[in-house]
Amino acid sequence: MFDRVLVTTDGSELSNEALQVAADLARPMGSLLLVLHVIPDLFYPNTQPGVTSTEKAVHHEQDRDSNGILNDAIQSLGYSHAKPLRFEAHNERVADVITRVAHEENVDLIVMGTHGRQGFDKVLLGSVAERVAHLAKPPVMLVRAGQRAHQQEKRAQANSGK
Repeated sequence: MFDRVLVTTDGSELSNEALQVAADLARPMGSLLLVLHVIPDLFYPNTQPGVTSTEKAVHHEQDRDSNGILNDAIQSLGYSHAKPLRFEAHNERVADVITRVAHEENVDLIVMGTHGRQGFDKVLLGSVAERVAHLAKPPVMLVRAGQRAHQQEKRAQANSGK
């Protein structure tokens, strides 16, 4: 039984799918669902010619985006036992923040989306999910794109065969 489930979100479709999978697990058990968004520690070079931004303006934008991501995630669940968590990665990797929060919150399961990148893409982009899976003490459930729909389809087939 999972009393405390941590799910990560970045507002992407894949993280939204992981969010729904986590909620599907948490609901029947009445588990507390901790919805975590980590603001990465980034250096912000100008992305367009002539555009400048101050660190303060960027930080304000990150805060606004993070709050929006968490609000959207919580509302999409329709689950009263969900708690938003927001952390900033200061001079540390996002995966390290996730594992630290999982430890501090004494979670029983971590759920997060993964693209399942391999080869050169993985070398270039790294894998937050893989690092969390290696570092975290509680089990980690990795959700791939389309996994929830596939599971629901299998359940429907099994129920129709009864």
